[in-house]
Amino acid sequence: MVTELGSPVLYELGLVPAVDSLARQFRENLHFNVTFEDDKKPKPVSDDVKGFVFLAVRELLANVAKHANAANCTVSLKAEEEKLRVDIVDDGVGFDVKKIEALEAEEKGFGFFGIRERLEPLGGSLEMHSKPNGGTRVTLFAPLLEI
Repeated sequence: MVTELGSPVLYELGLVPAVDSLARQFRENLHFNVTFEDDKKPKPVSDDVKGFVFLAVRELLANVAKHANAANCTVSLKAEEEKLRVDIVDDGVGFDVKKIEALEAEEKGFGFFGIRERLEPLGGSLEMHSKPNGGTRVTLFAPLLEI
């Protein structure tokens, strides 16, 4: 059950190796091309942010695998000023963002709406860009700790 909630790599090695491992697991187990990119800059985050970002990336990759019909997906982590930026970009079927947001607001699951609702109290935000037959980019922003 512990590995379902998080990853031993997350708590032993940190967020970057854990997300890299997650991307590799999706690539190997679900047989679609998931590429991981890291800007190699320090990304100090609180334990709450670290755990949440890991779970959110896992959920977003599951959405790509389940709904996007994508051949390729890229997960990238970047340190930008005082924020961690996480991009999940796929070349799948895309969707109408307004329709999905309206549906999810009613359901209140762990989809995009749930991710946004849980990220904002941590000081973060979520952006979605998609269009039917045009792929999807979901970007999470979360606060970095001061070094």
